[in-house]
This record gives sequence, structure tokens and C-alpha cells, in this order.
Amino acid sequence: MKSLLISALFVPLLIHAQNTCETAIAITPGIHTTGTIDGTNYDAGCWNTTGLEGAHAEWYAYSPESDGMARITTNFPINDGITLSNNIQVSVYSGSCDAMQCHAANGAIGMPAPFYADIEFEVRTGTVYYIAFDDQASNKALQFELTLAVPDCETVLPFTENWATHLDFTCWKTYGGNGLQRWLFYDAVNLNEDPAHDPVAVAYPSVTGTGARNEWLVSPQLNLDEGTTYTISVKYNALYASGITPNESFRTVVLDGDNPASAVQTELGIETGITQHGAFVEPYNMDLATTVSYSYTPETTGGYFLGLHTVSPEASGLLVIYEVKAEVAPLSVENFSRQPFRAYPNPVKDRLTIASDGLNIESAELIDSNGRLLKLPFINNEFDMGGIAAGAYFLKVISDKGFFVEKIIKE
Repeated sequence: MKSLLISALFVPLLIHAQNTCETAIAITPGIHTTGTIDGTNYDAGCWNTTGLEGAHAEWYAYSPESDGMARITTNFPINDGITLSNNIQVSVYSGSCDAMQCHAANGAIGMPAPFYADIEFEVRTGTVYYIAFDDQASNKALQFELTLAVPDCETVLPFTENWATHLDFTCWKTYGGNGLQRWLFYDAVNLNEDPAHDPVAVAYPSVTGTGARNEWLVSPQLNLDEGTTYTISVKYNALYASGITPNESFRTVVLDGDNPASAVQTELGIETGITQHGAFVEPYNMDLATTVSYSYTPETTGGYFLGLHTVSPEASGLLVIYEVKAEVAPLSVENFSRQPFRAYPNPVKDRLTIASDGLNIESAELIDSNGRLLKLPFINNEFDMGGIAAGAYFLKVISDKGFFVEKIIKE
């Protein structure tokens, strides 16, 4: 997947961060230098160091222009411990200043210098991220760089998403839930036989009395054709969380926009009572996961989005999604009844003619064995097939009495 890295290409910016979250300096990607770390830290913060030397902090606010992966690094020669600090802690928060949630953190307590922060974290448009550098190890100013990696979210069919990287996950939008109950990219457990941790999408539970689940995970846009039947499949499992037995439920939905609150929703199906399949002993056997498939035929050509919507009860575990697929549904020629039209000659070398038997033919399509639609003109009830490869094809005839399918052999 291609990505774009956004950073500053000019001289460092000297900005003195403000001393509280409420007065944090707004910054964009680039190189920045703090003032002396002498502001107020957050008493329920990522490090909870307000009772120690880290009772002070300098604050920035970052509002990303795109979804992606932000990075903060302090690995600069000027951060030498003499001129500027070479041993720091950085915290990234989301939420409001009076109710912040720890989003990401990097640093070391009690370790000798130098320690240079280098932290990556997921960011979404519409969210303000508060960045705090504290004085747990030093109150000296420091230089840091903020960059943003933006994913290429263009999709083509057949579409398969298995979230190979965290940047891939940012192509999917998240809605609903709260700070404890949300969709996250999670690769901290081993879910198959190889030794590496596995990337999956996980809906985290509501285990602290925050109500039934209401988390949305929405795909990038898929371009679908009117009248074409697609197969949508989801591979999933559930895991225990905080000692709670999983009891998961989720809907698979097609949306005509990327925000479920304003989009038209077409529910494909709902899976309920999902429990953990297999013992959670690493390596965890991914083959025990369940795959559910649905069919969807859009009424108009256009851009559509797949939505996974958790509707589990309050006390539940983790819902794990391994893979989501969308592809043109394969056609079957088994048990075809006698069709109310004739397609000849069959096998065909050049022109294929369709003659109806009391049928009002509105249009016709040719589809290859992989379910892909051929862009061939249908003129005067004929297809010119001279330029396509030999093999088996499916002729789909759309009429006032529905559609009919016939297998065609191209010589």
C-alpha cells in the first residue's frame, strides 16, 4: 500500500508550548522546539507522574488533516543533555482537557540518559490530540519532529482486507463506542502457527458499565455495479477479556456513505451469541475462526461502504475480525432450466446472437469464469466476441421477466 509522509521541509519552528492543556499550542507536522518544561501535568495521565519530578509538562494540540499514522521523534543531535534534554517522556491524549484518555506514550522511568522518544500513533480527522512532554527526567527544553503517514485507500475488486499494517487500518473509519469501547488495530497476540504477532481488527468490550456495544468499523469506498451480485464475507472469532466469557454480536451492513449516522443502511445479516472457538493458548489457531458470507445486489451503480457494527450486550469479551472480502459472486451453471431465449452459435468464434422466445430483452452481459464483467457492446441483440480469449463465459440476459444465465463457449 502506498503512503504519503507529511513533514516540514524548512527550518525548525521555535514554539514555546503553553503550560496547560487548555492553552496548548496548535501545531502541524514539522520540527519544533519546546521551552523549559515548567507547566502543569495531567494528574491522571499516561505516566501518572505528577507526584514525582514529572509534575510539570509543556502542551501541544494536533488536529490531523487526514487519517493516518503520526510519529513523534526526539532523536536530534541538539538534544544532547547539555543544550537541550536527552531524556524525556511524551504522552499523547484524546478527549477533552478535563476528561482525557491516554492514547499513546513513550519514555523511560529511572533509566540513564540518553533516551530519545520515538512513538507512532493512529490519528483521525475531527479529533484533537494533546501532546505533553513532562520533566520526569529533565526540565530542559527539547527538539522534536511530528510527521504524518497517510495511506492510499484506493480499492479494486476483488477486495480483500486483512490489515497487514496499522496504516492499512486507518483506511477504515471508526464511529460510536467510547474511550473503553471501540475498534482498534491489535497485533499484540499470536493468532496462528507462525511466531509473529498478527494484525487483526478488534472491537474492545464494555466491561465497566458503559452500556451495550455500539461500535462501527467502516471500509473504504467500493465501486459496485447495478444489477451485479456480490459476495461479502467476514472471518471472525471472539476472545475472553478481563475474565468475561465472550457473548458477541455484530451486524454486516452496506452503506451508501462512510458515516452510518447519515447513510442509508442495508443490513446483510447479524451474527449473535459468538463465543470463543478454540483454547486461547499461543499459538492460537486462526483456522478455528468462522466465516460468514452474504449476497448483495445494488440497485444503482456507485460507491458503497461495508460496515461492521457491534451490538453485543454490556458484559462481553473481544470480537476479532481477521478478514473482510468483497467480490463478484461466481455464477453456477448447475441445474439450469430451459431458457426462454436462444444464444447461437454456441460454441462461438465471432458474433453471438440472442433470439428471444416471447421474452422482452432489456440488456445482456458477458461475465468471465472469475465473475468479472466484460465491457462488450450489446448491439442489435448481438455480441462481437472475436477479440476475447477462448474459454468458458456466462451470458446474463436481463428481461422484463427477470434475468437468465447461459454458459457460452468461445472457440
